[in-house]
Amino acid sequence: MVLSTGMTPLLVAPAFAEDTDPSRRARGEKLPDLERVLAVVADNAPEIQRGKAFVNASRATMVGAKLPPIGNPDFQVFGESGNVDGSNVTRDVFIDGTMTVPWEIWGQRSKRIRESEAYTGLAQATLGSQKASALAGAVTTYGNIVVSHARIDVLRDTIQIASDEAEIYQARAEAGDATVRDSRVAMVELARNRVLLAEAQADLRTSLAALTRLTKKSFETHPDVSPEPPWRRPPPPTGGTELPTVKQSQAEAEYYRRASERARAEGKMPFGLIFRLGRGDFGEMRLGGGLAFALPLFRRNQGERALAEANAEQAEAVATIEKQALEAALEGAILELEQLEDALVVIDRDALPAARDAVQAAEEIQRAGKSDILPVLISRRDYAALRLRRLDILSRMWNALSRIVLIRGIEP
Repeated sequence: MVLSTGMTPLLVAPAFAEDTDPSRRARGEKLPDLERVLAVVADNAPEIQRGKAFVNASRATMVGAKLPPIGNPDFQVFGESGNVDGSNVTRDVFIDGTMTVPWEIWGQRSKRIRESEAYTGLAQATLGSQKASALAGAVTTYGNIVVSHARIDVLRDTIQIASDEAEIYQARAEAGDATVRDSRVAMVELARNRVLLAEAQADLRTSLAALTRLTKKSFETHPDVSPEPPWRRPPPPTGGTELPTVKQSQAEAEYYRRASERARAEGKMPFGLIFRLGRGDFGEMRLGGGLAFALPLFRRNQGERALAEANAEQAEAVATIEKQALEAALEGAILELEQLEDALVVIDRDALPAARDAVQAAEEIQRAGKSDILPVLISRRDYAALRLRRLDILSRMWNALSRIVLIRGIEP
């Protein structure tokens, strides 16, 4: 739309261009509620699938751990002749065969089994941490989608109001009842809201793509989408109240402790059972046996044990540090939710009703012919600004809930 002021023509952008809502151009199923989305994420998120693959791979270590304590036999066969000079002392060739069977009698097998179990426990704890991260990301993404959807609707109403206001100031500038500056300020307000609309649509597009990555499904928003969180605090995890990240560090410490125990046991070489069978100088059969063992005097896997014990201490220290830090962060997120809830109460109980009453009063005065349309537009703009502010608070609540899920974990 072009309006002339007698000087430089001013361009007033139309209130609504073509529909650029990314969710409406998407081809996917309607966005379900959060609980359903979390259930899909728990099955399809890439980080959760990687964690499950890690758990499955970790179970393969049990194959070697459960091998019997008896090792592969070692065969040695000797043959020699003592009749080289023709003295006929040795009737035939002297043959001697020895078989040594290693036997682990120091509990190496049980130590390997416990190490394998600890390794699988570490993989499962890692999966729990990755699951908490994926579900927290889903909460953030879902919140961004529903808040962006609501923000787009509010901004469209605001753009319509700003467009009407810009047209009025343009006409007044032509009639000499307003300055060009007033008209330009109205144009700036209109442009600012159009920029906010474009940003909200970009946020919605990005969030829908992020949700597709987590769920392997395409979704689109619909009129029934609500920006309200389904719960003010996430439900407690069914697996207990231990923090997933802390459990992962504790499981890592347990694994390294078991590795140290296994290295200590394997520092003692397997006990050897020796069986001998041969033929003597006169062709007689000879049978014998013996024992073989090594004394762990100089080599006892000192390096492997020291490294495992140091890693265990490090993991335990990390678990303690993370527990203290995450408990403080969790308390902060819960307190933030409480404060945001108080802010919503003020907006819903006081601010929004007052703004609606102001719009209604301005419209009644305008219909009675006692005022022009400008006070009505200003009242509507203030009301829209409060609605946007409420959406900002809801967005912060979604982010706080996401942090709680990341720290504490949740079962969908």
